[in-house]
Amino acid sequence: MWAYIFGAVCPRKGKGAGLVLPYCDTEAMQQHLAEISQAVDEGAHAVLILDQAGSDVTPKLKVPDFITLMFLPPRSPELNPVENVWQFLRDNCLSNRIFKDYDDIVAHSCAAWNKLVDQPWKIMSIGLREWAHRSRSPLVGITFHFTPTSCSWLNAVEGFFAKLSKRRLKRGVFHLVVDLQAAINRFLTEHNQQPKPFTWTADPDKIIAAVKRGHQVLDSIH
Repeated sequence: MWAYIFGAVCPRKGKGAGLVLPYCDTEAMQQHLAEISQAVDEGAHAVLILDQAGSDVTPKLKVPDFITLMFLPPRSPELNPVENVWQFLRDNCLSNRIFKDYDDIVAHSCAAWNKLVDQPWKIMSIGLREWAHRSRSPLVGITFHFTPTSCSWLNAVEGFFAKLSKRRLKRGVFHLVVDLQAAINRFLTEHNQQPKPFTWTADPDKIIAAVKRGHQVLDSIH
């Protein structure tokens, strides 16, 4: 038997919605979405930050219209603000304990979550990540557009990455990760002082023709 705490928090309002379940699969995630739905204010739209676990990305999930799922990059759970919550629960409620049996584990898990949601100020404090709440404003006026699979080159941000690599990272020597981070941060600071939009300048027909030629070469190899 297993015990999983499913939890989501809203650091803006200090609210939380959670369940303790004996399994972690699509059905459990569906129950979690139903629990979150009850906590979303009428007329509001919730953005739920998730990793790319199989139970999160499956098309079998029925996501309410007023909830948008935002997936983090692979293997990057530390970007999720809710990781602060799990750390808090481990440090203050669940670690260094001896549980009598499975029911005791479930009882302590439920008590830990209920203790957290009874402290909205705590959720407001620990449920933050700087990247997700830098503006402290909801995602109003932002539309997500997805490029087709294996077509990342269509994304204009690739031009930005190319500029970063060419002007700051290429032929650079970085002895530590912090050195690399510092170089990237310096580039961002300099770039943002006089930002310019990245636009396509190539003829789209020529791009499409080049892609077709590439596919023809690959097909001839196989």
